Amino acid sequence: MRRGAGVIVIGALAVITAAQVGAEITNSVADLKNAAGGEQREGFGRGLLEKTKIVTQKRCNILVFNMNNDYNVDLVGYMFFEKIEFYGIPFWIFTFESGIFINNGNGGWSNLSFWGETVKTGDSGKIVNFKHRDCPIAK
Repeated sequence: MRRGAGVIVIGALAVITAAQVGAEITNSVADLKNAAGGEQREGFGRGLLEKTKIVTQKRCNILVFNMNNDYNVDLVGYMFFEKIEFYGIPFWIFTFESGIFINNGNGGWSNLSFWGETVKTGDSGKIVNFKHRDCPIAK
């Protein structure tokens, strides 16, 4: 294991800090808004998800959702979370190890995107169960 510039390297995999994840995502928000083409939430949500997958080396469960929707969330081992505004609409973005997200509102890419090892259950698959993943983000 070696450390440097806020990054911990274990073998070939870098373990980044929550602050680094936040900085990478925050620095890309303006670009993601522009790439989304105005107020297109679908493109913005997908862009946030893809950026977070890159930053976390695809090793964490990731959840991005519109906070204006009705939802229940129970996440375990969350390593990073942040509220990001998109043209006045608040989105939460989480990286975490396992948990459950229940979408009681509208779905679709404009309101919800996620990544990880998941199983969807319930009426129209509105319950998303995230299986455990080791998330390499140091607190």
